[in-house]
Amino acid sequence: MQFSWRPRPPSLLCPEKEEETLKNLKKYSGKYEIEDQDISVLTGPVPTQTRFNPNQNNLFFIIDSF
Repeated sequence: MQFSWRPRPPSLLCPEKEEETLKNLKKYSGKYEIEDQDISVLTGPVPTQTRFNPNQNNLFFIIDSF
C-alpha cells in the first residue's frame, strides 16, 4: 500500500498580507467567537438523545396481530 501526500497549493495572499493576518488573528477570532456565542444563545441548548432504558416506564405499546 502506498500513501502519499497531496502538495499544498500556493497561497493566494502576498507574504505581507499573510503576516498581517497572522498578527491580527486574535482580533479576528475574538470577533467570530462573539458572533458564535450570540448565535448559540439564540438557538438554545442542543437536546441530547437519551438511550432506551428497559427499567424505565417507557410509553411503548406492543400490538399483537390476530
